[in-house]
Amino acid sequence: MFSQQFFSGITVIDFTKVFGGPFATKTLADYGATVIKIEFDTFPDPAKSFPPLHNGISGYYEMLNFHKSKLELNLKYENDRQRLFDLIQTADVFVENMTPHVKKRLGIEAKTLCQKNPRLIYASLTGVDQESNRKYFDVIGQAESGLMSLSGSPQQPMKIGPSVI
Repeated sequence: MFSQQFFSGITVIDFTKVFGGPFATKTLADYGATVIKIEFDTFPDPAKSFPPLHNGISGYYEMLNFHKSKLELNLKYENDRQRLFDLIQTADVFVENMTPHVKKRLGIEAKTLCQKNPRLIYASLTGVDQESNRKYFDVIGQAESGLMSLSGSPQQPMKIGPSVI
């Protein structure tokens, strides 16, 4: 933990997966926010299988989710959906990185959650926009931007090492 706890007293609901969202909420946790990562029992974070693995545990996933509380929910069940809505009423920030279709299906769009808590800061991290249901990852951004042409060969471009897009 950092010595400066700028976000102490702030509660963040982390509804993100893979890298961008978990990295953002990890930074908030590092600076003192209480971050509650919502885990999905039927569709876990794919990062849980990313190397390096030790005894079946992903160092990548653990690095991005250190200092966070975890809560497993399945929003197909009304009682789990209500548990989320109860958390939303007392939270300060909600962070998600889902497509509009998924948010609507789960009932967690900004309009819905901000009606339950008008002071809620709703942060949406998408690679494209708020209308497109296209999933967007760093490797796609690197390919579409031409960045991959700087690595590998002209016949076989490669993703550069770190996630930068």
